[in-house]
Amino acid sequence: MSRRLSWFVFSFVLISLLGTVELKSQTDTAKLYRIAPTTYQPVDTSHSPRRLISLNGVWQAFSENPQVNTTFKVPGAFLFDGSVRFERTFRLDSTMLNKTVRLYVTGCNNAAQIKLNDEITGSHEGGYMPFIVEFRNERLFYAQDNKLEITVDNRLSPLSSLPAKQRPFGWANEGGIIREIFLEILPEVRLASPRFDYRLHSGAAQINFTAQIRPRRGLAPEALEGLTCTLEIWDVRREQKLAGSPPRACENWNGDRQDLALTYQLSEPALWSPQEPNLYALRAVLRQGDSVIDELWQETGFRSIQIAGQELHLNGEPLELHGANWMEAYNRQSVLLDSTELANLVMTAQQLGLNVLRVIGRPPHPLLPRLCDRAGIFLLQELPLYYLTDAHFNQPNFSPLAQAQAHEMIERDQHHPSVLAWGLGALSAPLSSNAQRTLQELVAEIRKRDDRPIYAVTLPGWISLWEPHADFLLIDWFLRADLTPFRELAKHSVKPVMPIIGQWASEALVRTGEPNSDTERAEAEGLQAEYYMRVFNLFDRAEGSSSYFLHALKDWEGPTPMLAAGPLALTKSDAQVEAAAIDARFVSSSTRRYPCGLIDASGQNRLAFKVVQAHNRRDTNPVGATKHTLPGNSGIFQIVGILLILILLYFIQRDRRLQDNLRRIFVHPHGFYIDLYENRKVAPFLTVLIGLAESCVLALLLTQFFYAFRHDLVFDHVINLVLHAPYWKGVLIWLVWNPAWFLAGATLAIFLLGVLSAIFLRILGMFFSSSLTLSQYLTFVFWVGANLLILAAIAPIFHRLLLMPDFVRPTLFFVAVIFLWLIGRFFRAIRVLYMISFLRAAIICIVIFGGILASIVLYYDQSQAIFDYAKYYFEMLKARA
Repeated sequence: MSRRLSWFVFSFVLISLLGTVELKSQTDTAKLYRIAPTTYQPVDTSHSPRRLISLNGVWQAFSENPQVNTTFKVPGAFLFDGSVRFERTFRLDSTMLNKTVRLYVTGCNNAAQIKLNDEITGSHEGGYMPFIVEFRNERLFYAQDNKLEITVDNRLSPLSSLPAKQRPFGWANEGGIIREIFLEILPEVRLASPRFDYRLHSGAAQINFTAQIRPRRGLAPEALEGLTCTLEIWDVRREQKLAGSPPRACENWNGDRQDLALTYQLSEPALWSPQEPNLYALRAVLRQGDSVIDELWQETGFRSIQIAGQELHLNGEPLELHGANWMEAYNRQSVLLDSTELANLVMTAQQLGLNVLRVIGRPPHPLLPRLCDRAGIFLLQELPLYYLTDAHFNQPNFSPLAQAQAHEMIERDQHHPSVLAWGLGALSAPLSSNAQRTLQELVAEIRKRDDRPIYAVTLPGWISLWEPHADFLLIDWFLRADLTPFRELAKHSVKPVMPIIGQWASEALVRTGEPNSDTERAEAEGLQAEYYMRVFNLFDRAEGSSSYFLHALKDWEGPTPMLAAGPLALTKSDAQVEAAAIDARFVSSSTRRYPCGLIDASGQNRLAFKVVQAHNRRDTNPVGATKHTLPGNSGIFQIVGILLILILLYFIQRDRRLQDNLRRIFVHPHGFYIDLYENRKVAPFLTVLIGLAESCVLALLLTQFFYAFRHDLVFDHVINLVLHAPYWKGVLIWLVWNPAWFLAGATLAIFLLGVLSAIFLRILGMFFSSSLTLSQYLTFVFWVGANLLILAAIAPIFHRLLLMPDFVRPTLFFVAVIFLWLIGRFFRAIRVLYMISFLRAAIICIVIFGGILASIVLYYDQSQAIFDYAKYYFEMLKARA
């Protein structure tokens, strides 16, 4: 009784301590939120019939987990997965009494519900798209404050959200009102559902404007008399009117609205191109006499994009794309806008000689296409169809959600001449015929709304999945310097294909001494620069298109650390962030950095920057031709493996009892189990020796398996499925790249797992009236696993065998046979130990051990969709060959 009481007290104290730690983590809310350094107002409404009232600033924030009740500034982002309710008040003056009031949100991540004065008025799903909620006049107060509530939930589903929960090599899932938010006050009669577009033909631009004229409800009919509408073309500074259509009288009303269509043909417009980014300002004006009732401005440029065979053409001339991938991340502010940094980004692209930027995985802030319009930089925007399995495309909500996000993306940015094409995401796998039909419907919806080309980012083996849908393809060629296989792919493709090339610049790849040294940084940059030199030399010698995309323009911080990048050293500023981390959900931004950019996270140009710049300018390469090699494999495995074999042989040679027990456990295992059942003892030293030897053998295999595949991106993605906590993945990465520590820790952990297994079997034995002591169960566990010692024969060279393609399958097959043998031995030993029948032993193993395994698998399938991703990554391994 006293023993049970002791266990109860111990458990209670442990749970209390854990609760205290969690409570502490929940109360330190200041470290859970980031504030945008700058804000952006899309239009100047100071002289317009339409008004924008900024709601940026201080809001009250509430959350239950973690517990939050404080004030936050908007735009901003919370750094945990959960739901936060934002509240504030606003007041409308009497001049707005007869106006239409609506809420304009530039971006909330991910799902948002809007309440006005405690009534739900709208909702939206999609973290990076703008949306509008129109408020009913009867729900607005004009003599008192209006209460506005926006509940934002950034939790993502493994299958049913876009983007999906799994975003390998992607971006952090920051939540909140991440972009600007306004109240828009519309005039009593307004232009609704407006759309500008144009067609180029015979040296002229036919400019079209369509809209609906809508008065507010209850407006007297005489107030609509004398309305006219005009389409005007201005210079981009809006200083000079260049042309305009005749006024169109608005007389044909259909109930409370009137459809409007205006056209003007502009002769010989100055076309937009990267060399000459000519822009115009289009204006639609609704007048009543001399009064401007409503007006809409839109900046645009005129250009034509065609695809002829395997070539892109701009304004009738061949177009080669020299581009770079960019993850929208502004230093430590991540997705939160920094307008100065964004302007510097566009300027940097110009300095590099790039003519296109691809924003990875999601539409960017609306300021970027505006800057690209002026700078003459093309932009690729894509839907968040990022690393999707076949099961994603078969979800019932996929089509409506993807089509809604496509509509919002196109509606926001289709007037920008810099937007070259719409993207169908990256590295997704619509393998089934049903997924192909779903994708076909999405593509049809996009083409119905805009005539720009459509692209997709895919793997070499998945080209056939995307060729029916995309107009050109970007092929993931990251870390691969040999372009010969790519040229063969390009010859056989019916669409233009372009490689995405890139290399790490991580100090961990070249580390031989103390971390964070200047020598290592120079070596890492040299490794990256040499990669680009080799690839560009192949481009110069090869025939055909020289279009390419670099991965990436700049380092960024992802959701989890990256195994292939290695353990990254902390800078002084990173150390401050690390010290501020409040629990295991957070890990320093430095260790989550993906160092593959031409520019590092601090904004410094790497050596490869000069290589790319020289190639695009056709200058002499400023970097000398040097050969950088990765450090050789660690010798710790051979040393420990051989030492382990020698120690085992030594004790086997010197200790006759060990010889006899090993002979019995292999030749006459049934008799050995009977001796244990009859409580005959085995020397504790020998049991511990065998247990440590088995643990060391398994630790050697496990450590070498991780070490052999540490550069493999697919292996890293699989780890994300199982170990999705950034902190613990960071610990694992450090251990993998420091194999001596991994080996020691894994040996201890496996030995302790054996001890826990013995305790579990002892508890289970109580139900079978077993009187064996814990030491006997410990002997049982370690001696049953004695067949694992056979694996010591390959332990010193296991990782080398895994790196030889011809030996991988035989080696893994041999290991699997040993483990299957272990399962059979364990099952047989359980029958003897508990003196039960074959059927009862089978039931016990199935119910208990199968139940534990099934629970783990079910948990991971519900939280990570592990079965769907297992198939996905298996197909990915085949597709990247």
